[in-house]
Order: sequence, then structure tokens, then C-alpha cells
Amino acid sequence: MAPALLQATATSADPDAALDRMVDFLVRTGAHTSYLALLSGSPATMSILVSLFATSPFLAAHVVGHPEIIDSLVRFDQAPVAREAAQLRAELEAELEEAGGDEEEVLAVLRRFRTIELIRIGMADLGGVLDEQAVQEALTALADACLAAAVGQARRQVGEEATRALEFAVIALGKQGAGEMTYGSDLDLLFVYRGPRKGFDAEAHGLATRWAQKTINLLQARTRDGIVYKIDARLRPSGRSGPLVTSLARFCTYHRREAALWERQAHTRARVVVGPSELARTIEQTIAEFVYGRGLSAAEVREIDEMRRRMERELANERPGVINIKTGRGGIVDIEFAAQMLQLKYGHRHPEVRCRGTARALTALREAGLLARQVADRLIDHYRFLRRVEARMRLERDRPVEELAADVQALAPLARRLGFDGDDPGAELLEKCHRVREEVRAAYEEIFRSAVDV
Repeated sequence: MAPALLQATATSADPDAALDRMVDFLVRTGAHTSYLALLSGSPATMSILVSLFATSPFLAAHVVGHPEIIDSLVRFDQAPVAREAAQLRAELEAELEEAGGDEEEVLAVLRRFRTIELIRIGMADLGGVLDEQAVQEALTALADACLAAAVGQARRQVGEEATRALEFAVIALGKQGAGEMTYGSDLDLLFVYRGPRKGFDAEAHGLATRWAQKTINLLQARTRDGIVYKIDARLRPSGRSGPLVTSLARFCTYHRREAALWERQAHTRARVVVGPSELARTIEQTIAEFVYGRGLSAAEVREIDEMRRRMERELANERPGVINIKTGRGGIVDIEFAAQMLQLKYGHRHPEVRCRGTARALTALREAGLLARQVADRLIDHYRFLRRVEARMRLERDRPVEELAADVQALAPLARRLGFDGDDPGAELLEKCHRVREEVRAAYEEIFRSAVDV
């Protein structure tokens, strides 16, 4: 096995890192015969494991700590690695049932389940079994399953009898709502409830608040196994100054009368993940009327453009030698804002463009004749490229990473992980990033200019 292992390590994206982590793995497992047999008998498994060790310190640490999962994670000639959210939920619920409601064990089960599934997805991603869209869908299904399980466990902690007459729903915005999650994505959540009484129901509000707080704690509390997901609830009605939970009546009133333009834009990706079906339908109908009940004025198009420019000034932190592929000039957010602005402008008359995902929205706008085919295709290609770069950077640490240093030597391992295999892969990656960003910004400016002139 040794020659093949050394060859796989030497040809990986980062040979030194791969070798260090493989040695650590073999030392910690005591070079166990079963693991050696698996690696020697499955070149595909060996190759993917080496790729993971070369790519992600975060996932590598978990594999070293849980080597027993290797045998069950990678089976490329059998069922697809990606799994439906319903299947994940059922498996997670079964594991939580064995915890018997013990809060410490519930925290451990949620974190262990998420980590093992994340390793499964990461290995399938690195092995080329899942394409970019499938990876995003798999990560979203995992987040949905963990969120649903946390909501269920939180209800048990609040009291099932006390909440019997209370309806509770969780809305996902951002990447989870759009079905476009990547490694290290936060969950942007809204909590909505409906109590048994008309008007403000203090008892129902208090129970719903505790339910939401316990849900957040189950997902976000840091233990020795880390967290499940970081939660951001700041997009709720009235933001940080507003209550954590919102009654259905207040949710509807707020979005009909008080919500700002940026909230319309954010809700293009809103999706009810957890909640009774009737309550979910009412919420989604309210959101659809709020987001797509009318078009955009020229002043509102300019307001969205100014929001984008402000993000670039205040968040990108670009400087000589450092670019930001998400919030910087010509980055991912340029494409997202262009797509969302066009959806808000035309969605009231063209229901077919009411898509949550950015690539799907651009495709729908193209097919509806609302965005030139050549422009749409270029933006879709560039969006996928920038999201792929982002995913590879995030896969290293399982946390948001957006800045790219213009150091071709330092970029070489990342470039090789992205498939650049020339004599100077770091320079090739950097050149493509610069070209893509310039083309994206040019398309963005033309789309907004045309939208104001119409």
C-alpha cells in the first residue's frame, strides 16, 4: 500500500499537509489492519481520503478522531451519496430518541450527526461524485434536518403539553432558504407563531420565545464537539430592536405596511422549513404578496444599487494584494443583487421568475426574455465559478472565508484543488478571478442602468 499512498500524497493539492495528516491518522489508529485493508483495497477511497487531508484541516481532524466512519461513507458504485432531507430527519430523530431527552446527549447527537454527514458530503465533493449544485442541495438538506430536529427537541424542553395549542414555524432566509448552502454557512432564521387567542397573547408569545431560544441554543451552544450552526436572527421584523418571535398577525401586518425595500429583497429567498402546513401556506402567501405584489420604481432600483455599493465600501475590505470574492467589486453579491433586483422588478407580472436560488433565477429570467441570453449565461457561469472558489476556501475551516490574497505561491494549493494544473496554477486562478470580476461588474452596471432607463 505504501507506494500507492505516497504517490497519491505527492500528487495531491498540498502534499505536505496531506502527508502530515495521513501520518497522524495512521498513528492515532495504530495502523489498524481493517483501515489499512480498506485503503489498500479501494484506490478511490484512498485518493479521496488523501484529497480530504490535503484540503480541509477541519474535516481531517474529524476523520482522524472518528476513523470508523470511513468504511461507511464512501460507496461510489452503490446508492447516491446525496440524501433527501426527509431521510436525514428520520435518521436523526431515531438517534435523538435514544438520547431520551438528556440535554447533554441531545447536544452531542446533533453535533456528531452533522459532522459525519458533512464529512460524507465533503468526501463525495472531493471525489467528484457530487457536482456543485448537488453539494449545495445536500448541505441545505442537512441544515433543514438539523433545524427540524432542534425545533422538535426544543419543544420537548419547553413542554409538549404547554405548547399543544401553539403553532410554531421557522423561516429560512439567505443560502439555506435558497437551497444554496455552502460549507460554514450560517442559518438566517425568522420565528413565527400563532396562538389560540385573538389579539396579543402574552402566554403564547412567552412560550414561542422560549421555544425559539432553546432551538437556537441546541444549534449554537459551543461544546467540546463545537456547534451545529451559527444562527443569525437579525433579519426579523424591526431587526435587533424587535422581539425574537413574531405572531402571525404581526408578521402579516408588518410586511404589508412597514417593511423596507431591503426586506423585500431578502425575502426573495425566504422558505418555511419547519411548521404546520396550514401556517406555512399562510406565511408563504404573505411573503409572496409582499415580495411580488408590485414592481420597482427607478428610485427603488437606484436604492438597491446604493445598498450594494455600501456593502462593497463597508464590508469587502479590499486592499492592495487582497480581493474579496463575495462582497468585493464584481463578486458573488453583484450577481445576487442583479438577479434579485430583476425578480422584484418583473416578478409581479412573471410568476415564473420567482425562484429562490440565484442560478435558477437567472435561468428563469433568461427564459422569460427579461435578461439577454448571453448575459445570463455568463453570469451563471461566473456565479458557479465564484461559489466553487468560495466553497473550496470554506471547506478548509468550515467557516466563512471570502478574502483571496494575491500571492500566487500561497494560492497554488487552492488553485490545484480547483483544477488548475498548469505550470503556475496560482497565477492562473488569480488571472481568472480578475477577469471574472471585471465581467461581472460590467454586466451588473449594465443591468442596473437598463432597469432605471426602462
